[in-house]
Amino acid sequence: MKKLVRLFLIVSSCLLLMVLGLFAYMTVAESYQYKWVGDTGFCIMESRAVDAKGVSLPDLYYAMPSGLYMGVNMPGYPKDVYWDDQYLVVRCFDRNNRDSIAHNCIIEYTREYSDTTMPYHVSAYDNKEDCDSAIAALNLDMLEMKYTDNHIPWRLHLFN
Repeated sequence: MKKLVRLFLIVSSCLLLMVLGLFAYMTVAESYQYKWVGDTGFCIMESRAVDAKGVSLPDLYYAMPSGLYMGVNMPGYPKDVYWDDQYLVVRCFDRNNRDSIAHNCIIEYTREYSDTTMPYHVSAYDNKEDCDSAIAALNLDMLEMKYTDNHIPWRLHLFN
């Protein structure tokens, strides 16, 4: 009987350590720290790039059906993201200045995915006027679009 109790304690202790280790990994690992942009298939995740102060920069990723995340090739880093059922409008900042908008992107996306085509198309604009003209041409109303910023609300900074 004592051997059975001892075996139970050893097995339960090992299981508890594995569960705690998995929880710690999921809490600290960068790959689990992201923010979905609605139900568009895009998310904001910390990239490996850092600014002059050594702080990680956010980046926009597309979640592939395979479970992998593909970085969206666009200038700058997302500061503000507006979206509807067909478009994302992303206001991007430059690595050296988080406070100002350096680039604007309009991303047309589809929920259909195939192995031969990308599920989105990025149009980048270096100035706000050109982007605003493109937004007007697409009949997009920024006030009716959903909004999020680049803040990942539950990001833990245990090792920074």
